[in-house]
Amino acid sequence: MRDPDGSLELRDGQLLRHLHGEGASRAFLATGLCRSLVNDGLLVPFTVEAPDRLRVERLEFVSAPFEWCDAQLDAAARLTLEISERLHAEGHELKDASAWNVLFRGAQPIFCDQLSFQPIRTRQWWAFGQFLRHFVFPLQVSRTAGLQSARVFRMSRDGLSADDTRRILGLRRFFTRSWPLLISTRQGAAAPAPLTEDKRGQLHLNLYKYCGWALGSRAASAQSSSHWAGYTTERAHYSESSVQRKAEVVASWLTETRPRWLIDYGANTGEYTRMAAEQGIQVIAVEQDPTCVTQIFHAAQGQPNIHSVCANLADLCGGAGWAGNEHAGLAQRLAERGDMVLMLALIHHLAVSESIPFEKIAELAANTTTRHAIVELIGETDPLLGRLAAQRGRRPEEFSMARQRAAFEARFDIVAELALPETQRQLVLLKKRAVPG
Repeated sequence: MRDPDGSLELRDGQLLRHLHGEGASRAFLATGLCRSLVNDGLLVPFTVEAPDRLRVERLEFVSAPFEWCDAQLDAAARLTLEISERLHAEGHELKDASAWNVLFRGAQPIFCDQLSFQPIRTRQWWAFGQFLRHFVFPLQVSRTAGLQSARVFRMSRDGLSADDTRRILGLRRFFTRSWPLLISTRQGAAAPAPLTEDKRGQLHLNLYKYCGWALGSRAASAQSSSHWAGYTTERAHYSESSVQRKAEVVASWLTETRPRWLIDYGANTGEYTRMAAEQGIQVIAVEQDPTCVTQIFHAAQGQPNIHSVCANLADLCGGAGWAGNEHAGLAQRLAERGDMVLMLALIHHLAVSESIPFEKIAELAANTTTRHAIVELIGETDPLLGRLAAQRGRRPEEFSMARQRAAFEARFDIVAELALPETQRQLVLLKKRAVPG
């Protein structure tokens, strides 16, 4: 929408990119370098349908920068630099270095803007400032001050400015790799200097290398430890036999129902996400803890069927960009996206900790699955539920299993159920009821 050289249209399920005028990108699309970017999985594939129209491959699920852990933003940054260095070898550059120009195919970043390529004509890399705002500064602030990069993009579509970075980091900025970029000169930006024959874009290459150095090591993008990251090894409210039985039953129900797409709400570190992926299912793992999402993302390397999303179900972001519709909100993107929804060890946290009615939780499940759901119900005498209720001055009987069942049975039929041994919990396999009319 914002590119003067073209616009996107979704028509009958097909993603079309219309080309305007005679932009420099149009000629680039026919080059061998462009084909190599597509063949190597760095650029979203496309076909030329007409001189002024491309048909672009549509990824079945996309996430946004405000839903990424730091490791995902870091991967998007390194993809941007890898493409930039390959372009430089043949005298081209990216005119945009935006995080919004990167999507993920599973855990693999892929560039999606076919019109962001142009010949190098000036000494400066035009997109350098945008690369800093979208990648270097948010990652530096996250590592140094603990403000997660996803939250930066929830606050501002254009990332983090140098002024805001200075204010957030204070004197700590002098202990970061990006400190030279954070010295305030208060001078207006100079006009880009023309490229002379003897320079050949050398400054561009130096900037690419500097940006890579400023990003630091990939390990630096790992989130710090958190309470939820150790959940699978510290869950005292399950016995070893109940954990094993739970895994066996969920695996058997997945095999029985054979979903193509599954949404794992409250995925934690991805225990059940990986189980489903191993069955060949495409999984969208939704988890609010950035450390857990980082673990899911790293474990999914080389697996194209795990899509990790960092989001708080009790506070989902709506649409973003122009009129709030330029980038769809997560609820819109998940609408009937799954054939199966998992809600394991989750609904009591939403109901008690976040005060979300069970009916609304069941509504979310029904709105985002076309067929089935697997839900873990929890009895009012469960120690964890009792502890959560006491912390909030509530009575456990307000959250009885009968109320949980009734909420889901208003929208689903129960296909099968199992009481987990040595617990006050039950697993239920649900089938979505057809809406009359």
